[in-house]
Amino acid sequence: MKIDYCLHTHTSRCGHATGTDEMYVQEAIKIGVTDLGFSDHVFLPGLRNPVARGDYSLLPDYKNSVLSLKEKYKKDINIYLGFECEYFDEYLDYYKSLLNNEGFDYLIVGQHFFLNDGELFYFRNDLSPENLQRYVHEIEKAMKTGLFLYVAHPDLYITLFSSFDENAEKIARELCRLSKKYDIPFELNLNGMTWSLPATLTYPNEDFWRVVGEEGCLVCVGYDSHQPEFFKETKYINRAYDWIEKYKLNTISKEELIKRINKKTS
Repeated sequence: MKIDYCLHTHTSRCGHATGTDEMYVQEAIKIGVTDLGFSDHVFLPGLRNPVARGDYSLLPDYKNSVLSLKEKYKKDINIYLGFECEYFDEYLDYYKSLLNNEGFDYLIVGQHFFLNDGELFYFRNDLSPENLQRYVHEIEKAMKTGLFLYVAHPDLYITLFSSFDENAEKIARELCRLSKKYDIPFELNLNGMTWSLPATLTYPNEDFWRVVGEEGCLVCVGYDSHQPEFFKETKYINRAYDWIEKYKLNTISKEELIKRINKKTS
């Protein structure tokens, strides 16, 4: 199996990815990807977050590089400029400006951090019920804005659990309710399949996606590629499609995703 689009692609600027921007384009073309979106971890003015995201000063280089590759490879592939963002109230106007003034094509939400009094806090450092509810609440606030194309790895919260218990399922169903309410797809994340965390669950979590299938949420597939060669890892794509078939996941088409990107920028 293969997917012919990828809207979740990182660059070495984030500090935990490798390879040049052009290498990602070349590898994507080799496997038949027709629509490639770069969505590196968003650079935030006034905040430094080494090894998690690039410095804000890198924004012009990132933008110019992607747009240059878009022109260079326009006969072979459609390239889009995006960011993967945590939702922060304090940066709402900035996110709007990326789409409205900076020429970005789309944003996706991936809630790794919270912002507390101007400091970034990695949500996996707090196992409390309050923290889990905040995870849900911040994703809902992102959905309400209408700025985000989809939710990357919505089941990231599952890394706080050692088993898919009733609380884990409760959060899954809360997230699914929001997905349907705001018509925002969930991403079945291929990169998470490479994770191995001691004593906790990893994402994508099969029980979570069973719930997604039961609830009928829209689903897309994301490479979340941090290395150009990851595009060759067909075993993860095959597993994703096994789950899509097994749980009858309501997949959104590439054409519909691109239509939604064009609608945001029109």
